Amino acid sequence: MTNEVFTPEQQAERLEAALQCSYEVESLARHLNGNLPTEPDYMFLRALVLRICDLNNLIMLVLDGDHGQTTAEMQSIISGGRHAE
Repeated sequence: MTNEVFTPEQQAERLEAALQCSYEVESLARHLNGNLPTEPDYMFLRALVLRICDLNNLIMLVLDGDHGQTTAEMQSIISGGRHAE
């Protein structure tokens, strides 16, 4: 974890990223709740669960004040470009 200090604008961008994750988590959860899986749907469900985990991890990092990832790295996670660590 670094001790990087963010400007108010950067902090607003980071909080916006966390909110975007939160909205997507809710959407994914609603989809899973309304569509119980059948055997052929297992891999699709697994991908959704992994996506939820990545987004939730990012939300928790930001809200916990962990500045170990850049805003660009966070945006990459949101767009599906890489996994949260």
